Amino acid sequence: MNFNPDNIKIFTSETRFSDNIDKQKIYLEKIERMRKNITPKEEDFIGFYPEAEVLRDIKYVEKREATFIEINNEKGDLINSIERNKRISDIYEGVIVEQAEQNNWFGKNVNFYPASKYDDYANGVDGVAEFFDTKTEDREYVAMSFDVIFSNHAEHVVDKLKITKKMIDEGHLSEVKYFEDADGNKKRLSAPRIILGSRLISAEKLIDLWGSKKTDRNKQLAEHPIQIKLLLETYLQAHHFCNYAVSIDNIHIARAYAIIANKISDILNNEKSDFLQKYYNDLSEDIVFEAIKDYCHTVKI
Repeated sequence: MNFNPDNIKIFTSETRFSDNIDKQKIYLEKIERMRKNITPKEEDFIGFYPEAEVLRDIKYVEKREATFIEINNEKGDLINSIERNKRISDIYEGVIVEQAEQNNWFGKNVNFYPASKYDDYANGVDGVAEFFDTKTEDREYVAMSFDVIFSNHAEHVVDKLKITKKMIDEGHLSEVKYFEDADGNKKRLSAPRIILGSRLISAEKLIDLWGSKKTDRNKQLAEHPIQIKLLLETYLQAHHFCNYAVSIDNIHIARAYAIIANKISDILNNEKSDFLQKYYNDLSEDIVFEAIKDYCHTVKI
């Protein structure tokens, strides 16, 4: 019998996480505390960028947040649904960043960082994965930006992938303006853009496991099958968009995506080979993974 990760019973409450507002608020507070000390703050980059430029970006963030509240208030009965989805999205994103970092979901040589509010609003970046090679001193810097989603609709996923294609058509990678690594080095990055995520019910189950007090919680999170979904989603997109960039003669962008594809291939075939073999046949039931796979296999280059 095949193992299906979405059939694991990882919480006992009969109320789905998406319907449990109290639990959402508690978990969101926990995520916000976790992110407080590791999320880049625009004001800390004054000096790296001109002060006036940073202040403009801070005002942009404030305006976007105010606009979000204003739009929600105009939607009346839809406000609860919109706010719920935003809470779940923020929690899911936070869980993925935290667990990918703490439990080496992408292997031991990849660091995960949340993005600044500015990069989230202005550049559609939820975080950065930074690859490093401890074996070589003169290593090439490699990073990718990522956008975390949960969805029950393939069209939503495809729309996200079309954004990546449009960026390549326009000749640029994803921009991360406010990035600070673990050593405190501030950088401005241009990096390949990758969509990461799963269907809603899988996101809910992961969140509830993360928030549980199970005695084997950490072991389940360290071995969670979602890491294989995320790795394969990354490989499929990096490989596809590398080929697409080659087809339009943009070798610089093609090379950036090729490097990510090669890194992920190495991780899957070495560090994560046991998990890949264990979980590979159970990925087809996830709408996000399937949408990414279908797009990357069927879209004409």
